[in-house]
Amino acid sequence: MPYPTACSPQAWATGTPLALVRAMLGADPVDGRLLLDPDIPAELGRITAERVRAFGHCWELEAVGRDGYVRLSPG
Repeated sequence: MPYPTACSPQAWATGTPLALVRAMLGADPVDGRLLLDPDIPAELGRITAERVRAFGHCWELEAVGRDGYVRLSPG
């Protein structure tokens, strides 16, 4: 399939950073909850995310190294 321009991003390329973050967080939806099994490289330090929508709620995620925390967002 021809590529019309070299700067036109492909769908798989635009989703790759999100897939990488999900893989580093080890994020999985299980039985109405979000579970984390992170492995964050020391060079990145900490990953946090607010207002992650899942299961009709907003969640807050935080991971440092192999430790991860998931909380329901207030309000």
